[in-house]
Amino acid sequence: MKALLKDQSQLKPELFEIVPWHLAKYLWESLGKCNKQTLYMWKLMATMYPAEFPQTSPYYCLGTGSPREPLKAYMGMLNNKDFRWRAVLTLASTYCSLTDLSGIPNIKNLVALEICLSRGNRSQMDQEDVTKEQVSLQDGSVRGWVEMWQFTRALQHLRVLRIYHQHGLTTAALRSLCELPGLQLVVAYACDKITQEISSHRKPSNNILPIEGWSASRLDWLPKEKALTDLGPLLDVYKASLGTDPDADGQQKQPSTLVTNLPILEFQLPTANHNNPERVAQRAMYRPRSIVFFTRDPAMQKLDQEKKQRERGKKRSEPVEGPNPRARKAVMKDRGRDISTTLNAFF
Repeated sequence: MKALLKDQSQLKPELFEIVPWHLAKYLWESLGKCNKQTLYMWKLMATMYPAEFPQTSPYYCLGTGSPREPLKAYMGMLNNKDFRWRAVLTLASTYCSLTDLSGIPNIKNLVALEICLSRGNRSQMDQEDVTKEQVSLQDGSVRGWVEMWQFTRALQHLRVLRIYHQHGLTTAALRSLCELPGLQLVVAYACDKITQEISSHRKPSNNILPIEGWSASRLDWLPKEKALTDLGPLLDVYKASLGTDPDADGQQKQPSTLVTNLPILEFQLPTANHNNPERVAQRAMYRPRSIVFFTRDPAMQKLDQEKKQRERGKKRSEPVEGPNPRARKAVMKDRGRDISTTLNAFF
């Protein structure tokens, strides 16, 4: 047992093909008593005992204040193309390159994603990572995600997306995200361009603004309790989206595109701080107009599409004029020879 605790990599999946679940469960519980329930063993158990293990260990979470290895390695750690577990990721764009952001769809089993902006200490990072140019999420990156979905069905199970302080992002990104079939909630938190675009509209009477196929609502338009719920821990927001009961607006929630009894593996870079409801509320109420919730609403999507079609039809029917149209004088058309001349020539 001591040798096992020292080097768990000796335990290969094929060794468990003949091990019954009750013995595997005993091993997992013994590792827990020794504080040795590693990610390696968790993934091995989830792979070899897909029916039994989620009841014993439905959740595993890892977090770090700054990356200690390339982000590609962390994403690979979450990914599972056989869908033995669901992946939840919190990632600071502070530590990302464009390649890192474009690689997010490679996590086939990703169900919830948060892109934030960390202002933490970067002293533990390699010098190469410190000096590289920091990037933020842009409309082009989001379009790239959707293009990958069109060809590889990447992000087909993504259900919740929260975006914090990504100032280059516009509502054009929402137009792209509308293509992802499983995505039900997008939260734009202090994304300046999105805030400006939403603020350019008058507050609707029903507090729902149709934007790019989504129903948009600002924090100050919604009941405080309901809105703050979607700003809590990312995992809790994802689980709430799976509920079978209709939401507060009476809309029936869309079923999950991925089996919901799979265990969940979560990784946070940096470690998220959404667990204190009071602090979350204080931060949110400081800038309530900058927090926008985008939800799926088939009825509103249909109205938005009809509105766009009417606008396109109106533009086609309008006459096209030059930049400086001039009033033209009426000119009598030349009708040819006079009739008297024709009669004289006849006689």
